[in-house]
Amino acid sequence: MGLLERSFGQLKKEGIAVSEDLKEFTKDGLKAVFYNFHKPANVTVYSNPDAKIESSLQEQKPFQVSVKSNMRLLVALDAAKYYRKTNRELTPSTMRCKVLNRIQGKSRLQK
Repeated sequence: MGLLERSFGQLKKEGIAVSEDLKEFTKDGLKAVFYNFHKPANVTVYSNPDAKIESSLQEQKPFQVSVKSNMRLLVALDAAKYYRKTNRELTPSTMRCKVLNRIQGKSRLQK
C-alpha cells in the first residue's frame, strides 16, 4: 500500500492491523482516523526520563498517508463490507490490489 512504517504503526494503534479489522469501521470512522493523522496528540517529554521530572508537551509530526493509500483503504473498506454482507471469508488474497481494483471499477459503474 505504500505506507511509511510510522504511519502503519499508528494505523495499528487506531485498530487496523489486518484486513479483517476493516469490517469494524465505517467510512466516517476511517476518515476520522485520517484526520487524526494530520494533527496527532502532543506527547509528554521528560528532561530526565528515569526520574520522570521536568516534563513538557511536545508536538508530533503529522503521520503521512498518501492520497493513493487513502483511496485504497477506502476501497478495501468497501470490499470488507461486501465480504461481510455476502458471508465470504476475508483473506489477504481477496484484498490484493487486482481484486480491489475490480471492486472499485464495479462501484464506479453503479454510481
